[in-house]
Amino acid sequence: MLEQISHHPPISALYAESTRGLWKVHGTIYPKLKFWGKSIEVLPKGQMTVVLLKQNEAYTWNHANYIVHNIIIGTMWMERIGSIEICNHATKYRAQLNFKSSSWTGKSLNRLDGFIYDEKKQKLAAVYGRWNEAVYTIDPKTYEEYQAQLKPKEQEKQKRDIKRKNSANAASSDSVEHEDTTPGIYQIPDAKLLWQQDPRPERTEENHFFSYFTMLLNEQLTADERAQLAPTDSRHRQDIRKMEMGDWDGAADAKAILEEKQRIARKLSKSKKPEKWQPRWFREGSNPHNGVEDWLYTECYWERDFGRCPDIF
Repeated sequence: MLEQISHHPPISALYAESTRGLWKVHGTIYPKLKFWGKSIEVLPKGQMTVVLLKQNEAYTWNHANYIVHNIIIGTMWMERIGSIEICNHATKYRAQLNFKSSSWTGKSLNRLDGFIYDEKKQKLAAVYGRWNEAVYTIDPKTYEEYQAQLKPKEQEKQKRDIKRKNSANAASSDSVEHEDTTPGIYQIPDAKLLWQQDPRPERTEENHFFSYFTMLLNEQLTADERAQLAPTDSRHRQDIRKMEMGDWDGAADAKAILEEKQRIARKLSKSKKPEKWQPRWFREGSNPHNGVEDWLYTECYWERDFGRCPDIF
């Protein structure tokens, strides 16, 4: 579940748990924006926490930044950049991961690499791959040797790319070709696969590039199941339902009705004595694992007391 706990500034808190008692996850996202002319950089403040219940381990990490390119003209695309630190609070191990910024050729798009360190800051493992495709791990010495061998080839290729760019007057980085031109990045001997993206459904490009999991988040519910949901649950939104079904005109009409209803509600609320906004499912507090100020789940949602929920849909 996710709740927008503040509108000005916009802060969202989220919580999820395993139905088999394996894990819990919660986090806070407070996005700040920077406008760079043809692109927007999103700096999501806040942190994420995952607790593995059987292992009795808790992990926290910060958010990486995002850049959305070609917001005015051209094909819009996004990249993830910057670095994050993942901390295991049981073992004191830390992972430092760097998300590569794409060059004008696109060869670094979606790449990441980094190392896992023990409590004495000794490298235990290297991590590399593409965050939207697959991530691998390997002995850190082997990875560093591989990178040292690759570097001269990359430098020579970069010189050729620059010459080709100058001669052809190529487009700026906002028009980057989304193509990996570095061979063998995933074929380092003895590397182990940590994670790989599941195959997309057939005709995914016609269905918003949703994964099976994403599709199930807004699955059709029976009347009894819908009665168990909070009135603010996004699955009540008819404009989203109609859009998923391909009824674009119906979705536009439903969205117009929804916006008008919310405008009337805001107008009525202004005529009354304003009440201080109180989140329904989260409270301010210190993260129990690192002491950082956070928004914590109240454990109250499953009581299904929805009396304080506004009628927004």
